[in-house]
Amino acid sequence: MESGLIRTLLNLLFLSSLECVLGSVVQQHSHYYSYYFTWTNAEANCRSRSMALLTQQSEFDKSDITTIRYHTWIGLKGQGGQARWSDGTDYDDPREISEYETCAYLTSPSHAIAFGSCHSNFFFYCEKSGPSHSSIAFVPRALKWEDAETYCRDKYYDLVLLKDKDRFDDLPNDDLFYIWTGIHRSNGGDWKSSTGLPIDKNWKPGQPTANGDCVATSNKDMKMINLDCDTLWPFYCFQDNVVLVKENKTWEEALEHCRAMDMANPSLLTSNNHRNDLISISGPLDQQIVWTKIDEAITNEVWTGLRYFVHKWFWVDGTDVPYQDLPTCPVRGQYCGTVDRDNSTIPWNIRDCNEKRNFLCYKKY
Repeated sequence: MESGLIRTLLNLLFLSSLECVLGSVVQQHSHYYSYYFTWTNAEANCRSRSMALLTQQSEFDKSDITTIRYHTWIGLKGQGGQARWSDGTDYDDPREISEYETCAYLTSPSHAIAFGSCHSNFFFYCEKSGPSHSSIAFVPRALKWEDAETYCRDKYYDLVLLKDKDRFDDLPNDDLFYIWTGIHRSNGGDWKSSTGLPIDKNWKPGQPTANGDCVATSNKDMKMINLDCDTLWPFYCFQDNVVLVKENKTWEEALEHCRAMDMANPSLLTSNNHRNDLISISGPLDQQIVWTKIDEAITNEVWTGLRYFVHKWFWVDGTDVPYQDLPTCPVRGQYCGTVDRDNSTIPWNIRDCNEKRNFLCYKKY
């Protein structure tokens, strides 16, 4: 490992001499789920995927908002190989209808008709006053098909009938609903995030109110609103690529461990055939994520990829070092950098590379 490490450090010194400056290695990925869950169940669903409910709007691309998927019940039901509209007329479509009971919904944003279990919880469209091109109401309440039908008949006229193509033009184009975030409070207390990251305070005007201990964002402008935690909404899960390894290793052993992660044959590891590495920290968001991770470490300090070699400090993955006050002549042997779990005000500590502690890796997606 020693000769391989020296080759790695020399390569990085060469890159640094070329002023090779890379951006943050910390990446965050989000995924939208068009299931309709309570806040508690949404959080549990994300956790089961080794992810977390979205906390910060910076964790996803706002362009995704135009392609958010959701389903809306319409007044069409199939059974016994046939489908009929709620008014009793036959559904004129050549597709094969299941022998089992199925109910029709629109997939958005495409507005294609599909069939599925009538016991799913979806939003729905209601005819406001009658089937003859009356206005259509979008109802952002996740109900089973029969409950949605009852709601429409109680409040309006019926579930919407889309018998001809022109009727699709009457569908609202401003469907507004909410998406759960990881922000919540207990019994009206202080707001906190399920990830420990800082909270975006992008509240809708007049929010938050005294009612509702869980926070969702609008699908239109991403403004925050607090709601009853037991209401049903879709949700975003996100994950980052930072991994806390709760094993005590020297700095060089930690480097080797990180680089060998996910390799089918770690014995083939070289200085330039790895995808993963010890963490580098290049900005405030990186620091926030790092300190939420090391809160679970079993050593007070954890190794990072900060290294001193031949009169120069650098990150072992080549990322630019933003700190200007690193020692120009560190104590002999103290050439490796850590972050301190109990002191987030100090961005780094310099330690003897042969000490053993937990460490942070990052994975390249």
